[in-house]
Amino acid sequence: MRSGCLSIVAVLGLSLLLTGCGDTPEIRPGPASSPGATEMANPDPAFTLTPSPSDTPGSAANQPPWTPTSAPEASPTGTATPPPAVTPEPTATSLPPQPEVIAFAVIPAEARSGDTITLSWEARGDKATLCPTACYVLFTSDDCWQVPLSGSAAFAIPPEAASFQYVDFILTVETGVPAASVTWQASVALQCATAWFFSDEPQAGICPLEPIRSYAAAQEFEQGTMIWLEMPGRYYVLQDAPLYEDADRNRLDIISDPLDIVRDTSSEVQPPSGLYVPVSGFGLVWRGDVAQSPGFREEVGWALAPEFGYEAILQCDDARPSGGRSWQTCYLTGPEGEVMVLHPLGGWQLWSQP
Repeated sequence: MRSGCLSIVAVLGLSLLLTGCGDTPEIRPGPASSPGATEMANPDPAFTLTPSPSDTPGSAANQPPWTPTSAPEASPTGTATPPPAVTPEPTATSLPPQPEVIAFAVIPAEARSGDTITLSWEARGDKATLCPTACYVLFTSDDCWQVPLSGSAAFAIPPEAASFQYVDFILTVETGVPAASVTWQASVALQCATAWFFSDEPQAGICPLEPIRSYAAAQEFEQGTMIWLEMPGRYYVLQDAPLYEDADRNRLDIISDPLDIVRDTSSEVQPPSGLYVPVSGFGLVWRGDVAQSPGFREEVGWALAPEFGYEAILQCDDARPSGGRSWQTCYLTGPEGEVMVLHPLGGWQLWSQP
């Protein structure tokens, strides 16, 4: 019995001895990252993971066995934001040169027919053309000539231009590629052969016509004046009321002579004490007894005194009609020697006192 026990003990001891001398598996520390981090196939290179002290290599042998845990969810802050798209700036392209007139002048600005004037110019482009013109009547395209882009030239105003107000000059500058052109105009005013009767200053451009000296009649009213000229046969009703609100001109009506009488209402009119009723032509126009007049009793009131005669001067400029109407400006002397201007757009205005 004792020997059997010893045998059992020997066998157990031998087993223990063999177990202690056998190859024991070596436990090596794993990588510093956790299994959860290993499962991230594409870690963001912008972030650097720093191991904690417990993850230091060589310490894993002294740590309790590692228990796997679920991988942490990726934080939104860990998502890489793509850089904003850069819009390329447009590339500056050079524009083709354009024709340009830098300067264009006529010296002197006023001249007479037969005088020689000087034209000077400066331009940019491929070619330049200079043409004289006087309302497209006096000159034609045959009078144009090619000129350098910069320079000057003398021009003799022909005697035929004496009846014109201005001679214009057109400078045309062109480029070939792309085709473009620009034009400039300069003018010389032709001096007048006649001066205004109230001024010795020479005129140019729009000129005064010869003055008309005529016998005239005038009559003063409460709110205006009536003047009749034998030549050219007109009645002028000059009211004291403004042409329109805040206007610097007063109302003016012009009635042509001879009068077309349609009735006679003179017996129906009785003036207040100290005032007068106009007679003859003034009365017909004032009452509205002629086809040319609506009547001006309300507009000018009663006459302050009987009519009287004087010598008047009427002078107009040579502005040409346009649009079916006259554009003349005229000057008329009043009974006291004053000068009144009669505007082409209507109305009259005191020009000068005697």
